[in-house]
Amino acid sequence: PPREWLGTRRVQVRMLCLRSLLGFCGIAFGFYAISTLPLGDASTLSQTAPIWSSLMAVCFLGERWHCAEVLCALGALLGVALVMRPAPLVGLLGGDEAALAAAGASADPADGQRLLGSISGLCGAFAAGGVYVAVRWLGTVVRTPTPIVILYQALGQIVLAPMLVVASGQGWTRPSARHAALMLVIGCLGFASQCCLTYGLQREKSAVATPFKMTDVCFAFLWQGAPAPPR
Repeated sequence: PPREWLGTRRVQVRMLCLRSLLGFCGIAFGFYAISTLPLGDASTLSQTAPIWSSLMAVCFLGERWHCAEVLCALGALLGVALVMRPAPLVGLLGGDEAALAAAGASADPADGQRLLGSISGLCGAFAAGGVYVAVRWLGTVVRTPTPIVILYQALGQIVLAPMLVVASGQGWTRPSARHAALMLVIGCLGFASQCCLTYGLQREKSAVATPFKMTDVCFAFLWQGAPAPPR
């Protein structure tokens, strides 16, 4: 019933609001990291989210994190790092100038900005890990239907995004018809992603479900090979 769309219990509403806030923070911190760091560095930092979520699930949900699951998560993270080739890893392995340039080191920002971007990337991953645990808690403890969890996520973005735009001093730019169409497609794909992620996390423990998010690197390469639309 519509009267239950915003939750029926105080503890449920509080956790739904926390999930929305963490989701917004994860997106905002992630965007800032991407804007200030080479893409490989920012992507690798974002992929630490499953590890954070597994640790938080052990602490707050009492879920067990088995040795095999730990090794799988760390192995997946290593695989992401090897694919994305963040500049610090390339430098640690003794990469030459060409390899460092390919990793984006030639476009590195100043040290202070890079540090701030790295901290932002880790904060975004930590917030995303909190989202996974909150969704898991909502699905297993208070039995919140998936559509309500997704509704709160959407409402959180609608309320908090304009506040961040005003606070950061950014103005409104009217998108072209092509950009508006692309944003609509991105929005639909993001909505479908949220639905699948929420459904999966409510039915499988965090240490098992969240490492599958690292497969987005594989799918990114597949999408990259798709024909680009005309400019």
